[in-house]
Amino acid sequence: MAAVSAGLKPLNQRPDISTLFVITAGLSGEVGEVMELLKKHIRDNTPIDKQRLACELGDVLVYLIRIANRFDLTFDDVVNAVSDKLEKRVAKGSLRGSGDDR
Repeated sequence: MAAVSAGLKPLNQRPDISTLFVITAGLSGEVGEVMELLKKHIRDNTPIDKQRLACELGDVLVYLIRIANRFDLTFDDVVNAVSDKLEKRVAKGSLRGSGDDR
C-alpha cells in the first residue's frame, strides 16, 4: 500500500483549508457511490456488482490516503492505529458497543 500512497500526486502543496475541503468532499462523494450500490443491492434484492464495488471502495481508499498524507500519516500509521485500538477492545471484551473509549 505504501507504493499506492507514494504514487499519488498531491492536489497541491499548500496545506490550506480549501485543499482539505476538496479532498474530503471527494471522499464524501465516493462514499455516497458505495452507499448507492449497497442501497440498490438491498432495495432490489439483486446481486451486487463486485467489480464496481471494488472500484468504488478503492476510490474511497485513495481519498483516505490523501487525507492521511496531508497530515504526514502513512497508510501503515492508520492501519497500525486502528489495529492497536481493536486489540485493546478485544482484550477488554468491549469490541461491541459505541464510542471510542470502550
